[in-house]
Amino acid sequence: MLLDENISGIQVDAVSTPDDTKPVYQDDIIILYKNGDRTFIQAKINQAKHEAWKLTDTTLNKELESCKSQLLSKPNYEVHFYSRTPFGGFQRLIEESSVHPDLEAFLRDAPQGQIDTFNVITKIWEIDAATALSLIKRIRIGPQNGSSEWQDLSHELLKPTFPRAKTALELIYNHVDHQHLHLADSKIVLDRQDILDMLHEHGIHQALAFDETKLIRSFRDFSVQGRQWVRSIGGEKILRKELTLLKQAIEQKVPSILLEDIAGGGKTCLLLDLMDDLDEQKKTVSLFIKGDIFASINTLKDLEQYGLPKEHTNK
Repeated sequence: MLLDENISGIQVDAVSTPDDTKPVYQDDIIILYKNGDRTFIQAKINQAKHEAWKLTDTTLNKELESCKSQLLSKPNYEVHFYSRTPFGGFQRLIEESSVHPDLEAFLRDAPQGQIDTFNVITKIWEIDAATALSLIKRIRIGPQNGSSEWQDLSHELLKPTFPRAKTALELIYNHVDHQHLHLADSKIVLDRQDILDMLHEHGIHQALAFDETKLIRSFRDFSVQGRQWVRSIGGEKILRKELTLLKQAIEQKVPSILLEDIAGGGKTCLLLDLMDDLDEQKKTVSLFIKGDIFASINTLKDLEQYGLPKEHTNK
């Protein structure tokens, strides 16, 4: 939720969900999306004998009934199963169902083992085959991680945007446990801002998300302006020794460089040659602003009207 802004909130051990009067059948965790979608997570520690789950297991059989009821309640709901032990034939059926567009194709092309599993589930659910397949397509199986592995994964996900990620994770765990216990001041839905506010109270603030690929693309798109310039005489380019000096200065991380010459001396051509060289360097990101094109602007923010993304004009 902290890393996906499409999520509006989560519920733990829910008995109801916002904007839905129908019962909750898969209640371990519910992920609420801003567009109204819901993901119901059913987590089981492991199969009783630490073997792969089987459709004959009483626990899984019961959860399949709840899963059916949850999926039938609304067409934009999904159910995700998690466990330390694999789901065997059930998981293989889910994966197989995703590659077939409809029941006819599934029955014609799927391996017999998956068809047999499908027939068992259809019998458990006591519904027609077409409806059963449509429900199975909305089921997912999560990774078979243990608690320590989930903790390590959560820590790694928090590290890029939260300082003191280990402390942040402990605080989040405690906060969710508080919700799980249904104490007097617990909330029905935990939203993103709740978690961020709680972390802020402990001095932990989320760093702004940074999309490096988007930044580079926006700089390159903006930098094409003013580069349609004739830089040759009779089809021949004139090599300037100053280009080497400029490149060396950049490699040495000189903070600023002043290039001087008389009018018509070739300053623009020289800088455009430099930009061509910088564009070919994978470890260098450059932004080209040709001053005379934007002579009417007063601040960097004014460049927004010419295509420079606004998130970069106040940097």
